[in-house]
Amino acid sequence: MESTQAQTALEPAIYDRKALLQQLDGDESIVRELEGSFAGDWPEYEATLREAARGGDAKGMEWMAHKVKGSLRVFHAQRAAEWAERIEHYGRQGRAKEACLALPALCAEVGLVLQAFQDARG
Repeated sequence: MESTQAQTALEPAIYDRKALLQQLDGDESIVRELEGSFAGDWPEYEATLREAARGGDAKGMEWMAHKVKGSLRVFHAQRAAEWAERIEHYGRQGRAKEACLALPALCAEVGLVLQAFQDARG
């Protein structure tokens, strides 16, 4: 039991809202605006990634994963950003199959980030 608790303590947060608030001088309205913007854009980003995956378009996946990665890093969403970076890397190397295999993990992590946005709003 202790090792599970220790491991959990070492895992990165899904989304470090405190760090983002600190960067924005505590301006809650900007944080909410950024959260809303990403939440609104994600369905299009996901659709673009899935379309590129269906077509075996490694470069398309690279491009969109890069964009998603940048957005996730704004939120200090490290785990999700790492999955986006992995897809970007595979796409850059023309490894569409590997990029496709990483897509469900990215989508799951983004789902957790979006849930954290909602939880923060109460």
